[in-house]
Parts: sequence; C-alpha cells; structure tokens
Amino acid sequence: MRIKIYITVMCLMLSGLWLTPAYATARCFTETRYCIDGAIRTYWEAHGGLMVFGLPIAAQTQTTIDGAPVSTQLFERNRIELHPNNPAPYDVQLGLLGSDYLLHTTGARVAPAGTINEVDSTGVAKSTRRDCQWFATTQQYVCGDFYAYWRKYGISSRSRGPFSIAENTALFGLPITGVYQETIRGQSYQVQLFERARFEYHPENPAPYLVQLGLL
Repeated sequence: MRIKIYITVMCLMLSGLWLTPAYATARCFTETRYCIDGAIRTYWEAHGGLMVFGLPIAAQTQTTIDGAPVSTQLFERNRIELHPNNPAPYDVQLGLLGSDYLLHTTGARVAPAGTINEVDSTGVAKSTRRDCQWFATTQQYVCGDFYAYWRKYGISSRSRGPFSIAENTALFGLPITGVYQETIRGQSYQVQLFERARFEYHPENPAPYLVQLGLL
C-alpha cells in the first residue's frame, strides 16, 4: 500500500498537478513564467482574460497612486490595480493607461473639443447611427466595432452582461479621443483612446479579434 501511495504522489509531482496550499489559487503561465492570484486573477478571468488583457508580464508589485498604496500587476495589454478602499466591485480596476498615454503625448488627459468629427467616413451623421454613442462628459463619439467591443465588457455584481453604459464605463472608462490613424509595428491602424485602454482595429484579423487593446 505504501508503495502505491508513493508512486501516486510522484506521478502527481512529475505531471505538474501537485500544488502546495500556498499556490493552490495561483494560475501560472509558461509563456511568461508569471502567475496571477487572488482578486487580480478573479478580475482577469471575469472580464475577458487572455483575449482582452493578454498574459501577465510582471509579478504583482506595490506602488502609490494618488497618495494611496496600491497593488498592481502588468499584463500585455493593460495594468490591473487593487484599490482596497473602494467598495466592491470597484476595488479592482484597470490603470488609467489611455489618460496617461494622452497626457504624455499631448499634455492633456482629454482631446480638445475641436477634434470632434460629427460625420463618419461615408458622410453620415454619427448622431443618427444606432451603433454610435455620444459622451457629453468628454465630448466624444464611440461608433461601430469599437462601440460593440466597448459594450461587450463591463463591471457589475452580476457574473455576465448585458451591461449598462455605466458598467461599461467602469471597465474601460470614457472615450477621450476620436478615432485616428497610428502606426504600430510598421502598419497604420485605426485607434481610439479611452481613459483605461487603447482600442485598435485590426482588419487583418478574423471577426472575434478585429478590435484589440493595444500592447503596452
């Protein structure tokens, strides 16, 4: 009997299924050799996982944001932050990557109102399109595939959508620019910045992956 137990334990260890209690809740990725755990893992899995945020590219670390200590972890396409002073489900949030990027490149956190384009590329007024949403707070439209992607994900106490506009905003934030062209890895793509993300349109990809968050 002892021999059988020993053989079983050895097989579990060699197959990678053996987990010590300290790591029982961690999910590790051989591609980057980093793990996700606890509230960050729950958030990552609940709001799109690999398809939305990509792989973890750093370990969880401590930093200070607006004078408060915050735990953060970097992923290929975003930064997830733990804000313990916020009520659930807003105690876990994406970093303000879109706002930070715009501030770094233009000196402002929201594009000037004069950059608003009231018509689409075919000359149709965006205000008449069902797949467009106007955001008075930032004076920007979100339309088409970007709007569909933005509406697909959100933060709420429910396990899944459909989400309200407020719940969509809680995840990616408000749009802070219109759609513009940006060169990425030698190719020109349509891009739109949100407070917490950069949306990119990749026409070379199949339908589920036409819109992606920009790589960090």
